[in-house]
Parts: sequence; C-alpha cells; structure tokens
Amino acid sequence: MSGLEPAGFAAVVIRDGLNEVLERTGLTDSAGLPLDFAPHDFRRIFITDAIRSGLPPHIAQVLAGHSDINTTMGYNAIYPADAIEAHRAFIARRRSLRPSEEYRTPTNEVWDAFLAHFEKRKLSLGT
Repeated sequence: MSGLEPAGFAAVVIRDGLNEVLERTGLTDSAGLPLDFAPHDFRRIFITDAIRSGLPPHIAQVLAGHSDINTTMGYNAIYPADAIEAHRAFIARRRSLRPSEEYRTPTNEVWDAFLAHFEKRKLSLGT
C-alpha cells in the first residue's frame, strides 16, 4: 500500500448516504415534507452546539477554519428561547446591581408623563 494516501469521501457520496438515511426515517418538517439536510448543515450544527456548550467562539473559529470570527458567529444559531432566556438573565443581573426603588411600579402620573414624552417626540420627528 505504499504511495496510497487515505482520501476523504466525495461530497456526493455523503449527500446520497444522508438522503438515504433521512428517507428511511420517514421524518418530516413542520410542513410535512421530508427532511432535507446537506453535509454542511452538520458543520453548522457542530459549531452551534460547541459554542452553546461553552467552547469560546475564537476556538470554534479555528476548528472551522474560518478567517473571520463573524463567519463563525453566523454559524452559531440563536434560537428565540435562548435569546429570551439570555435577556431575562441580563435583566436579573442588572436589577441585582441597581437600587430596588428604580423598579417600582409606576404611578398613573409617571406613566402618563412617559407616554406624553414619546408623543412629543413623534411630533418633533414628524412621524
């Protein structure tokens, strides 16, 4: 076997195998259509899972071979529930650092003044 080097699979072999497995599972998307994955989708899933599990994005960038961190962060899928959870955690941290009187329930007068401010702003902006 001298002179022979191991070679990767051709993309078409991987895609055909993936499509065969998906067809056998009978899995469908929300519209009832058969699932359709490309090999590249698994690369995105890997990067997303790695970052969500705590791998620093700049390490994921190196693993993925990206020259720009923004490409890697584009792979890092953000799900609405994750965004909401992160926002709630941010608010909880912020509230723990601020005086509690800043978070009182506004009176009707305070709320009316707040709304009036934005009405005046709309008028001044011409919207």
